[in-house]
Amino acid sequence: MNPLHYIKQPHSQILLLLLFVSALFFYRYPQVDLAISAFFYDSGFYMKGSWWESILYKSVSVLLIGTIVPAAVISLINHFTGKNYLTLTPKKFAFLFLTLLLGSGIIVNLALKSHSGRARPVHVEQFQGDKQFTPAFQLADQCERNCSFASGHSSGAFFFLALAMLFRRYKPLLLLAFLYGSLVSLARIAAGGHFFSDCVTSFFIMAITADVLYFLLQPLRGDNPGETTATPAHESA
Repeated sequence: MNPLHYIKQPHSQILLLLLFVSALFFYRYPQVDLAISAFFYDSGFYMKGSWWESILYKSVSVLLIGTIVPAAVISLINHFTGKNYLTLTPKKFAFLFLTLLLGSGIIVNLALKSHSGRARPVHVEQFQGDKQFTPAFQLADQCERNCSFASGHSSGAFFFLALAMLFRRYKPLLLLAFLYGSLVSLARIAAGGHFFSDCVTSFFIMAITADVLYFLLQPLRGDNPGETTATPAHESA
């Protein structure tokens, strides 16, 4: 399968276009980030440590472990026993694991957060910090590691878009995954941990990573245990 064929899909082009437009918007109007963060600031980010912010912050790692580990076990059980619990197969697990590893692990945490140099809201001068504010998508030297751009917690939360894609016949799951990612992002902004653009970028990174991997792996096509996939007539000739 030619990976370039992914670009030819209308929904793929829309996703990539929206990422480009959002990047251009945040770069051209950086004051939007400051204005949104300022809404949660009054002599400090007053919602940091609140019950809802703490729950959402801590929920990401709990839900990720509670999803990936059982998915791995169930997919192995299905593979070796021929069962079909939750229709999880090794290919579907590979799709989930690679989305998390590549999107959140490598692109967001290892590449962007380690090298962007963008200071977090709580550390910039506009909010009584000692670091300079940097627009999104602009390299800086205001942070050495674990920087603001992009949001690691948001990327972990938006991972559940990939899970929803595997069970796409249950359409509310996609909306729930998006709402959960949005709420976690709101919590990170309210706590002064990230700017709005950090979270939006993490959404697009996870959505596009999941979409590309879904296209390449096609985890829903004829990979269920005991399932026989018919060969199209034009391929059997």
